[in-house]
Amino acid sequence: NLAGIYDLPDGGGSVSLRLGLSHRRLFASDLEGSFSDRAFKFKSAASNNVTLGHAGVDIAVSLTEGLSLNGRYEYSHSIGPVSDRTNSGQLSLVYRF
Repeated sequence: NLAGIYDLPDGGGSVSLRLGLSHRRLFASDLEGSFSDRAFKFKSAASNNVTLGHAGVDIAVSLTEGLSLNGRYEYSHSIGPVSDRTNSGQLSLVYRF
């Protein structure tokens, strides 16, 4: 993962950009076990190999002393036999006292 942060002038907040890449490899496709003498088995939901790339931006703007507006957005894309794209965001108003 890699991130860069820019502080806004006069302590007015900050903007950060994030980029990342991760990879998952499972060596067993099924999970087996038992609980209270009952056996269970789960099949793997997808591929054993998945690569995920993601990019995001975080913004924090100071409105008054103690009050700030924070926003976060992230885009992610998984690459493998099952491909998926996700957009997510959050906006919040925070008061610190």
